[in-house]
Amino acid sequence: TFYHFFVHDQIGFIGVHLRNAINLIPGIKGGLDDKVFATVVVSAFMHIMAILQLPEFLGPSFSPFTIIGGVFNARSKLEAKVEKTKKSENEKISGGKDKDL
Repeated sequence: TFYHFFVHDQIGFIGVHLRNAINLIPGIKGGLDDKVFATVVVSAFMHIMAILQLPEFLGPSFSPFTIIGGVFNARSKLEAKVEKTKKSENEKISGGKDKDL
């Protein structure tokens, strides 16, 4: 999670780069130490998500992660469609005799 990488990963690739990226934005930490800042970020994310998932806003099915998943899902659907088209063309060429192509 964000908290564990930001606070505990002192020498690892993810923790180092995450802290460097955060420190590029001047004043974002507001003078807070790493543990308090990470706690505030995680808490703010949880509260914002709870509000956005209320029925009056975006509803309980809303998730910011579906956008990321949607990109990968669309790609896999496209790959499946291409594979199905190739299989259909191979069946036409072979006359339906060789179904393993």
